[in-house]
Amino acid sequence: MRNPATDLIALRPDWLDERLLALIARPIENSEEAKRTFTELLAQPSLQGDALLADLPKLLRFHTTCAIHDGALASMISIHYNLCMGSIKSMGNDSDYVRSLYKQLNEGNAIGVYLATELGYGSNLFSLETEARYCPERQVFVLDSPSRQSYKFMPNSTHSPLPKIAVVMARLMVNDKFIGILPFLVPLHAGDMAYPGVRITALGHKPGMHLDNAMTSFENVELPYEALLQRGTIELDRDGQLRTLDTTRSQRFMRSIERVQSGKLCMASCALAVAMAGLHINYTYAQKRQTFSPAGPVNLLAHPTYRHPLAIDVVTNLVHAAWLEQIVAGHGKDALKPLAPDVLNEVAILKAVSTWASQDILVRCRERCGAQGMFAANKIIGYLLNNNGAITAEGENLVIMLKAAAYYMKHAAPASAHAVTGKKRQRLLEHLDTCIDLLRSGIADKRDRFLKSEDMLLLAKLLGVRIASVRYLAHVNESPLDGVILDVFLLSQLEQHAVALVRTQAASSRQIRSWANRKQALLVQHAPLILERLKRMDMRMLEAPISSDSYIEHYASRHHDGQAA
Repeated sequence: MRNPATDLIALRPDWLDERLLALIARPIENSEEAKRTFTELLAQPSLQGDALLADLPKLLRFHTTCAIHDGALASMISIHYNLCMGSIKSMGNDSDYVRSLYKQLNEGNAIGVYLATELGYGSNLFSLETEARYCPERQVFVLDSPSRQSYKFMPNSTHSPLPKIAVVMARLMVNDKFIGILPFLVPLHAGDMAYPGVRITALGHKPGMHLDNAMTSFENVELPYEALLQRGTIELDRDGQLRTLDTTRSQRFMRSIERVQSGKLCMASCALAVAMAGLHINYTYAQKRQTFSPAGPVNLLAHPTYRHPLAIDVVTNLVHAAWLEQIVAGHGKDALKPLAPDVLNEVAILKAVSTWASQDILVRCRERCGAQGMFAANKIIGYLLNNNGAITAEGENLVIMLKAAAYYMKHAAPASAHAVTGKKRQRLLEHLDTCIDLLRSGIADKRDRFLKSEDMLLLAKLLGVRIASVRYLAHVNESPLDGVILDVFLLSQLEQHAVALVRTQAASSRQIRSWANRKQALLVQHAPLILERLKRMDMRMLEAPISSDSYIEHYASRHHDGQAA
């Protein structure tokens, strides 16, 4: 079986040559260096947006390669290609204005920006205040920030050597009537000069993340009629006549933020990649680092208290990576293809549980590496800080989990838990299904859901375990170890949710104790083999001091030569 984490979550995708990999891996110390590297990447013919938007697996691999070297690069790539260019290509009408700005972005002569979140509005984006009023007599929109809380609060909009072009989410007003939240194509600045009416103020530094952040506001900024990206949502004529295509404001809003939905796949891939890279660094270090034992000096992996939690983290990452891989395979190559409602909600759960799990994994990797894990050169602490961005970006995890839970109150979860599998594993899945069904029945009344939001969140988490397990079932027949990986994942997750299982009477405390014993027996026998899956990762472009051939020699030689380590 191929390792799913080396496919979509590839550290060295085969379509990137050594020169481009070296550029991506170049050390970045601040936001200005990140901008320079990003600008050089945009100039590469092989990285034009049209090609990447036509190949979702390739776009995701580009994200992950950048994420393991610098989180700011991954963020800028996601904003430029997926959010900005993707929105234009999905919703822009065929006009000279749109073609000209898109051409600049596609050829790397401008940087794409996406401005949605405002100082006063994040997850409640439908209430944002930025307005675009249409003036049919002049055939222009007037873009305004009517209040302080309406200032856009988003990254990647500060001045740079290349012009910046933004997709701006705003309230469309026609004849003083609110039509909906729609995207507008807005040039922000060229060089050091913002366009008239556009004000950009840099925000403070985010520790460990070299991404420029800014507040952006608009005052009577006039935009041509063609600036409205309306395809598939409404039909607004130049004279102000409006047809809404039988859609509600909510439907128009969801269509307008489709790229945010697909961006969840980008965030999940980045999180899974940095977690896998952190695990590899941790594993390599643990093989070399010596400690004490009753039998004398041994490496860290000799201790079950070190080896077994590390193996569980690898298992979790592999199962989530396979889940991502299957979603992408089912979706197809076209990155612009909208996610179907069932896939959209599955992706929301994947994004939330994988970024949360990656955060927990990286915290443990940092701790397992001791003081070494705190140094930026050893990468883990940087991954940990940047993964926080993935948790918040493209929908805050808590919010999207509750929304997905509400969807699955009315719809069956994707894929059947009754796929062909062993009897013991089937019983585990049945206990999980029972707990899910009992939770559903306990919150069936819509009037109680707000008060039972904690149960809604728990429901979404359990669905995440269920869907991930079923997605991985496609792999378990290829090697016995794949079945062990799934069993360890399921047993670990059920143990984590023991209170829910007992509370709903989906399992007894005796059964949960037996599962813990079974998990322990599997780890005693198979943890070394599980950890060997990490050897399939190509780390040549990602060497950290503690994952080098001799971390002692790395530090000692620099100390001897008087160099900073």
